[in-house]
Amino acid sequence: MPSENGQAAKRKRVCGARVRTGCLTCKIRRIKCDETHPYCKRCTQTGRKCDGYAKPEEKSFPKTSIVLPKLATDLTCMFGHTKEAHYMEFYFHQVGPKLAGHFDSEFWLRLVLQLGCSQPSIRHATMAIGYLYEKETSRKTSDVISQDQSDFFLLQYNKAINGLVENMTQSTRHVEILVACILFICLECLRRSCDPFFAHCKSGLSIISGLRQNTVRALPSAMTLETPPCASLMKPTLKPLRNVVPIFARLTLMGCLFGQEMFDLYPDQRLPDIPTTFNSMQQARLMLIDIMVVALKFIRRCASKKYSGQFTMDDSDMQRLLCQRVDEWYASFKKSQAKYREQFEQGVESLLMFYLCTTIWISCSTETSETAYDQHLSKFQRLVSLANTFYENSTTSSKASDESLAVFSFEMDVIAPLYFTAFRCRDHVTRHQAIKTLEMFHPRREGLWDTKNALAVAKRIVSLEEANLQHVDKLCAQWPDGTNRIHNALFGLGTENSVDITFVSFPNGLKSRGCVWKEVVSTQTGSLGIPIQTEG
Repeated sequence: MPSENGQAAKRKRVCGARVRTGCLTCKIRRIKCDETHPYCKRCTQTGRKCDGYAKPEEKSFPKTSIVLPKLATDLTCMFGHTKEAHYMEFYFHQVGPKLAGHFDSEFWLRLVLQLGCSQPSIRHATMAIGYLYEKETSRKTSDVISQDQSDFFLLQYNKAINGLVENMTQSTRHVEILVACILFICLECLRRSCDPFFAHCKSGLSIISGLRQNTVRALPSAMTLETPPCASLMKPTLKPLRNVVPIFARLTLMGCLFGQEMFDLYPDQRLPDIPTTFNSMQQARLMLIDIMVVALKFIRRCASKKYSGQFTMDDSDMQRLLCQRVDEWYASFKKSQAKYREQFEQGVESLLMFYLCTTIWISCSTETSETAYDQHLSKFQRLVSLANTFYENSTTSSKASDESLAVFSFEMDVIAPLYFTAFRCRDHVTRHQAIKTLEMFHPRREGLWDTKNALAVAKRIVSLEEANLQHVDKLCAQWPDGTNRIHNALFGLGTENSVDITFVSFPNGLKSRGCVWKEVVSTQTGSLGIPIQTEG
C-alpha cells in the first residue's frame, strides 16, 4: 500500500538474540543451528562442512586472598598455661600409652582424656602424673629438681585434690570420682607413698561396694565386665565403670601381695565358670584376675593354719576347686591365644607367667614344708623363659618405635613372677637365671613392685639359703636343706638406698618355734643384711 509520501514502506529484518551454543558454521551464517552432535544436520543436509562446536569458555572469578590465623598445634589453646599444656601433651603422647600397657588404652587414653576436658580434678591429676613420670625417666641423668618444678607439681596436686573434694559433694559423680581416685593411686605409686596408695584404693573399693548395694542387681565383677549381665539395668552414666572396676580388681590383687585386706569386690569365694574359649584377651585376663584374688584369699587363710595342722575338708575341697579352675582357664587360653598373640604378644606372656605362679602357689598352699615347691621346677623354668621372651619383645618393639622400655608401669607384669621364682625355686641355676633376668629390667617399676627392692630381697634370701653350699658343683647338684629355707620374707617400698625385710624360718624343724628377725638390706651395694630385731 502506498505511503502518504507515495513511497513503499521499507521492511526491516527482525533478529533474535545471537545463538552462543550452535556450531561455528551456523554462527558465521547467522542462522539457527539444530545443535546435533558431533555435526549439525543444518550443515550436512545442505552439503556444507560443519566446523563443529567451540569449547566452552572457562569462567574466571576475581582472586582474593584471605590470611587465616595460625592454629595452635599443641594443647596451649585449651589450657592457656604453657607448662600445663606441656605436661598434658607429655601424658597423652608418652605416659598414657605406657600406663595403658597391653590392654587398658580405653581407660588411660580415652576416658581420662574425655573427662579431663571437663573435670578439673582429673585434668590437674593428669598433669601431675606427667610431671612425675618425666622426673622418673630423667632419674638416670639428673636427680636435681628445681624449686619451680616442685612448686608446679604441688600446685597441680592441690588443685586436683580440691576438684576431687568438690566432686565428692555431688552424689551423682561416681565415675568422675573413681577415675580421679585411680589417678591419685597412680600418683602415690610414682611418689613411692605406700600408705596414701592403699588409702585411695580402699576409698575407691568402698564407693564401688556402695554402688553395688544401691543397684537392682550388683554391678558386674571383674570376671563379667566384658559382657555384663546387668548392662540393660545399668544407668548410662555408670557404664564407663566397665573400664574402671577391673582396675580396682587388679589393685586388690596387688594389695593382697603386700599384705593388705582389700576384698570389697570379692565378699565370698565364688569362682567363675570358665568358657571353652575366650572371646577376647580382656575376658581371659579378667577371669584369671578373679581366680588369683580368690586364690590369694584362700592362701592367706591357709597360712594361719599352716603350722598348726588345722586344715579341714572344706579347705581341701576349695584347693581342689581352685586347681581345677586354673587348669580350665589354661585349657581355654591355649585354644584362644593364637587369635590374639600377634596383637597382644607381651600380654600373653604376662598372663602365662601369672598363671604359672598361681598354679604353683595353690598347689603348695596346704603344704607345711617348703620342699613342696621342688616338684614344680619345670614350671619355674618355663616362667623364666617367658620373662626373657617378654624382655626381648619389649626391647625389639622399643627399638622399632624409638622408645625405651617403660621405667614405670601401673600394672604388674614380670617383677613379681621373677621374684617369686628366685624365692621359691631352690634350684641354683634356675633361681640365679631369674635374678639375672630381673636385673635386665632394672630400674623398672610395676605398681608397688620395684626391681631394686625385689633384687635386694631375692639375693639376700638366696645367700641365706645357700650359705652352707660351698662349691659350685654342690650348688648345682644340691638344694638347700629344709631347715635352711626361708618360709616368708615381708618387705615394703623401702627407701632410696635400703629396704627393711622381716624373715621367717624354722631352723630347728617345723615342729619347733619359728625364728623371726628383721634386717635392713642395701639396694645399692647388695651388701648383706644388718639384723635390727630378732625373735623366736
